[in-house]
Amino acid sequence: MKDRNTDPRFELLSSEKSEKGGESLETMRFPGKKVFVVDDNEMNLEVIASILEMLDIEVNRANGGQAAVNHLDAEVYDLILTDDMMSEVSGTDLMKYLHEHEGSASHSTPIVVLTANAIAGAREDYIRKGFDDFMTKPIDVDVLQKILMKYLN
Repeated sequence: MKDRNTDPRFELLSSEKSEKGGESLETMRFPGKKVFVVDDNEMNLEVIASILEMLDIEVNRANGGQAAVNHLDAEVYDLILTDDMMSEVSGTDLMKYLHEHEGSASHSTPIVVLTANAIAGAREDYIRKGFDDFMTKPIDVDVLQKILMKYLN
């Protein structure tokens, strides 16, 4: 893991504080927590994985929903972050698969959809579909902090 004091990517996080004036992402740590990130865009994977790794989170990733299925069936995670609009297997299809297959190691893992769909009502639609939570892309650091506090604490 890179040093927070020398990693230029961490400058993005260093001034972010929660709305309540609480802990910033700069001081948050989640050692021992495992998050699986799914996106078919390599740049999106790199951005979110970099942020999570700076928070002492073990990150595994898949470049698309199909690539994620086998991995998620075999290993338990604390949280899954998935894009929805992927070509082979969408995030919605991945979420439905995991919920329907009780034998999957990730069957009961919370799943947060990552989407560029920020239109009114999108969050409610995704929750209705079965996702545990919703986050828009590009990643809002304050929203990410709330999601991590909610599911990893």
